[in-house]
Amino acid sequence: MRNAVDLRAEIPKTQIYNKFKIHAGAGQDILDGTMQGAIFMGLLNPPKNSSQAITATCQTGNCTFPNDNGAAFSSLAMCSSCIDISDTIVVNNTAGSLSQATIPSGALIKPNLPMSTLVTTNSSGPGDPMFSFDALMSRDGSPANSFALTCSLFPCYKTYGARVSRAVYDEPELSSENLVFNSQLSRFSLAANRTLRNGTWQACNPSQHNSSTNTVMINTTTMSVPNTLDTSLTGGPILWYPDDCVWQLGAIATNAIPLFLRFFFHNNSLQSPIPLPDQAFGDLWLMNLYHNGTATIDTAESYMDGLAWSITAAMRQDSVDREALATVRGEVLTLETCVRVQWGWISVLAALLGLGIVFLATVIFMTPSGADWRGDWKGSSLALLFHGLDERVITTERNEMAWRSEDMFQLAKGIKVQLQRRDGRWRFREAEQS
Repeated sequence: MRNAVDLRAEIPKTQIYNKFKIHAGAGQDILDGTMQGAIFMGLLNPPKNSSQAITATCQTGNCTFPNDNGAAFSSLAMCSSCIDISDTIVVNNTAGSLSQATIPSGALIKPNLPMSTLVTTNSSGPGDPMFSFDALMSRDGSPANSFALTCSLFPCYKTYGARVSRAVYDEPELSSENLVFNSQLSRFSLAANRTLRNGTWQACNPSQHNSSTNTVMINTTTMSVPNTLDTSLTGGPILWYPDDCVWQLGAIATNAIPLFLRFFFHNNSLQSPIPLPDQAFGDLWLMNLYHNGTATIDTAESYMDGLAWSITAAMRQDSVDREALATVRGEVLTLETCVRVQWGWISVLAALLGLGIVFLATVIFMTPSGADWRGDWKGSSLALLFHGLDERVITTERNEMAWRSEDMFQLAKGIKVQLQRRDGRWRFREAEQS
């Protein structure tokens, strides 16, 4: 394989995401169609991994990307988690009343309501996730056998490896770090101590003042982007960082994504005409989470991973950053046919050709010429037929003819032969003239 310098190998990434469609009013930002579609797909038909969610450009199907011990690039992403809170379930089995189970957030299930979800958290402090909901569900249709969990989404930045082999893109997730919520600006951000530049880890080297390379102001106490230079308001000293060291989820996206997700999970439930998990019906995304009453922490985490990967893909493929921050460049490998001469085999063929020439020359030299030449019999079958005649005919005619092909042709016109068996042999003999 060789590097095809005229072809492109690219992977999308982003440092900042803040896309929206409409600002409908205070606290009412509407996501653009790309992100809305990504959330729907993440809930209904999620990707199996981060690699499957991303479209990489590699025109030959084989590409490599510069890396440092496997780490090729970092990007803003969405992370997720689920925690089992089944120990907080309270079951009411009072005689004469309908059995039901609740959790502290207020989610409630009954025999005819086998699953309930309730949005519990939007970010209001540094440690809060961007979005969180509780889910309470029955395993067998009975509230007495219940399972509860809380699942969250939170912005982070992830470091990935990268390669394309046989048209399959693979980006293993190597590490992640959560962004910090800034309540003053209602957005998530984080400054890193190092970053990947062209596949090599390099220190971020902050400075005391703004410069041509260090353009982003960071509160060094929270490592987040403040909204003022006044340290009495920011709560810590200020340093300036390169823009490829800072990750941000803007205030509009921080508000709009939870607002859109709230529609799916807040005070929502599945219903069942009879208390059987496989009879539950309702919104498909809740049925996917319920898993016919067999949901576990593992299945819930897979559910949230699919949603997070889909959101991450939308952010990365719709970046507003400058090109160097929005794209990872690599090398395109192309197959090339190479011919290597095996001189040993060439010498064998040359020797055979030489011996053939020598043999031809020897035959020509040894072949009689002049008066002894008997003509060319290749094109006539008469020579073979005369060879098979009895000796009397051959001897008689040999004295009279030169045995050239034309002579044999003339002689053949006046001879009649028949196939006879004599002395245990079959031969052509001259037929009796009638």
